[in-house]
Amino acid sequence: QCERPDVGENRILTDESNNQTFTNGANLEYKCATGYVPVRSSASRTITCFGTEWSNLELQCK
Repeated sequence: QCERPDVGENRILTDESNNQTFTNGANLEYKCATGYVPVRSSASRTITCFGTEWSNLELQCK
C-alpha cells in the first residue's frame, strides 16, 4: 500500500478522500489548481500505486 502522495505545486487531487494510505493498484487523479493550466495538454493526470510506490505524475501546471 502507498502513503498519501505529495500534491506538488499548482495541483490538487480530484479525489476528496481523506485516506492516508491507498491499496496496491489504486489510482488517483490530479488537476491543475484554479487559475493554472497544464503545461502539456497530453500529460497523464493519473498516478497508480505499485506496491509501496506511486507511478510518476506527468501533469505540470503553470
